[in-house]
Amino acid sequence: MDASIAAVPRHTDDYNASYRDNVWLGQFPLDHQSVLYYFAGSPWYDKSCNNEILKMQRRPLEHLQGMTGIEYELQPNEAKQLPQVLYVIHKKNRTGPRTANVMAVYYVLDRTIYQAPNTYTLLTSRLKKCSYRINKAFKALSAGVRFSPTEGYAWDFSTEESPAPVIPSEQLAAKLKRKYEKEEKIKQNSARVDSILFGLIKKYAPDVLENKGAAGEVKTEQQPQPDGPQAKRQKVATTTTT
Repeated sequence: MDASIAAVPRHTDDYNASYRDNVWLGQFPLDHQSVLYYFAGSPWYDKSCNNEILKMQRRPLEHLQGMTGIEYELQPNEAKQLPQVLYVIHKKNRTGPRTANVMAVYYVLDRTIYQAPNTYTLLTSRLKKCSYRINKAFKALSAGVRFSPTEGYAWDFSTEESPAPVIPSEQLAAKLKRKYEKEEKIKQNSARVDSILFGLIKKYAPDVLENKGAAGEVKTEQQPQPDGPQAKRQKVATTTTT
């Protein structure tokens, strides 16, 4: 078991790097026959691989299946692109004629070589981005929470620079609220006027009533007695009744 673990070759991933050789591209065309030669100049190429051994021995790549160790294999053009702009290369650790484990995947896109991330790296990167966005969303939501003892919790994301658009239900609620506030203000003003009037009446009503009573007595005392024929008729009427 220890021998099998020690036999596994070392491999280092570098997903942030890219490779492009404009000098080589200016001298040779890039196609399915020359893409492995172009890949041999990249930093991901292992000089001790079986491809390099066969190249030094000037033997075709078909002999890779009879060897063990690191090898690079060009995948077929399944999309059948013409001209082909995407090339996929697998780095394998061959342990037998029919057994080979894929260690890394590289692709050549628009004459630039990249390493494709594995499933673990891809999921980790996506989860980190999702968690960052979720945390940012929660912070934005927490900044817009408003609480009122009468209305409870509500959302308000409006600012002075960019007021939030009002939806119809909220617009109707705001209209009813303004109407209610206007009615309450009218009630308060009328109550204030009534309190002032009641205060004035309570303070000055006795004097007004006394002044009215005194004026009535003066008028009755100063009322002139009727004279002339009309007065005589009244006297005759009173005597006849008696």
